[in-house]
Amino acid sequence: MTYSEETLRRFLDGELPADLTDEIVAAMEQDDTLEQRILALDEFHGSVEPEATGLPDEAKRQELEEWLREAHARFEQNQATRGKLQGESASDRQRGSFALVRRWGALAATLALGVVIGAGGYDRYLQDQPLSWQMEVASYQALYVTETLSGLDNSPEVLSEQIAQVSDVLRLSELGPRLDDLGSLELVRAQVLGFNSLPLVQVAYLDPDGEPVALCIINRNDVGQDSELQMKELLGMAAASWETEDHKFLLIGRIKDSDMQTLATEARSRFL
Repeated sequence: MTYSEETLRRFLDGELPADLTDEIVAAMEQDDTLEQRILALDEFHGSVEPEATGLPDEAKRQELEEWLREAHARFEQNQATRGKLQGESASDRQRGSFALVRRWGALAATLALGVVIGAGGYDRYLQDQPLSWQMEVASYQALYVTETLSGLDNSPEVLSEQIAQVSDVLRLSELGPRLDDLGSLELVRAQVLGFNSLPLVQVAYLDPDGEPVALCIINRNDVGQDSELQMKELLGMAAASWETEDHKFLLIGRIKDSDMQTLATEARSRFL
């Protein structure tokens, strides 16, 4: 079977259904050409190179190993939470972590061999691996817990000031009703962040169980067009993305996929 480039990219990012992921893994074992296509699409393939000199000192090695452990633990925690919500088995969650293991496994193996990552050491490696804005958002959102947002002042006066600020940044008028409580989600905060010199707005919500959910909006640096919802999984969290002519959107949180689709559908309708 021939797989499209988009399908293979989603395979690399761990966004495909379990049955299709298994199918592609099995096909790779029989088809060297398919394996080479996938490796060619993988931005991490070839990034790890051994060096004969310039090995990182023990402090740096321990720092990177700790970073890997924390990142992987955070991912597994998100996977377990979503697995309970979705009724997934442990084997389903293990399969869903394929993309993370593929990327960070190579990094951990390199550390075990005592080699430097890339030509300039691990610092340069980490700096030279750009994350997409959606993955940056996911990494940030993965740190959120109920207590992160529950103590914030979300009075009408405070929210009005915050919405006015993000409205100016996004160049969107009448933004208040668009960012108001979303379905069962309570609006808690709106703030301006940034990504690659572009303003990125994070609108934070809490669901009835106290689970943080974020709607993130980034200005486009090109002219686009309206797109349909794209459901995905990022770092073990349910996510939905869409685009308009001037902005890109991502709704993300540790909630059920079905709930995410319902909420994202409503959120998208507010910006069309």
